[in-house]
Amino acid sequence: MKKSLLFLALFVGLIVVNVNAQDTLYLKNHKPLKVKILKNTSKMISYRFSDYPDGVIFSVKPAKISKIVYKNGYIQDFGTENPRMNRPFGVSTGLCLAATEPGNLGYGGGMFLLAFDYFIMPQIDLQMNLGTELSEYYYYSMGATFHLNSNNSHARFTPFTGVLFGLDYDYTRLFFVQVPVGVSYINHWGLSASFSLNSMFYFKDYPLLTAQLNIGLRFK
Repeated sequence: MKKSLLFLALFVGLIVVNVNAQDTLYLKNHKPLKVKILKNTSKMISYRFSDYPDGVIFSVKPAKISKIVYKNGYIQDFGTENPRMNRPFGVSTGLCLAATEPGNLGYGGGMFLLAFDYFIMPQIDLQMNLGTELSEYYYYSMGATFHLNSNNSHARFTPFTGVLFGLDYDYTRLFFVQVPVGVSYINHWGLSASFSLNSMFYFKDYPLLTAQLNIGLRFK
């Protein structure tokens, strides 16, 4: 009798383990699916339904998945895979050099920069920039840059452009529109870098082209 009860307990235990030993796939706007994940890459997730271990293999793009809960308890949240959403706030310093003649501006061609930015979504980064020659000339600009990447992208490099508005302070105040075109980089530890060419359109002076390099850190 005791042996029968022991075998019954083992059998029930195996059934429970078998039922729980499955992954749960959460598709966006869809009920969770009980599956076995077969392949997980940045481009495609392949799986079979746990009820049909020898059945058809299905594939889905990560952009259509909200999260995966694995049988060992690990949760892969696809909403935070993008490094720009993992570390949305950044502080950086850099150097700005004039690529064209600055005309009548007090800006002599080289400036030190301090920048703050925040990604409100992976594609849109709000920015504030401060620049100075460490003398009488300084400027600030604020606006947004637009990065070419998707919500679930793992890309470390992204091209960007944007529009910023600012004021030059020298002997007079000059309003300008800044249009950057460049590329940015973020690594696993939050170190960031960006390089851009900037067209500075002045309303009372000559347009100016600058090259800008920034290096900084990003924070969660």
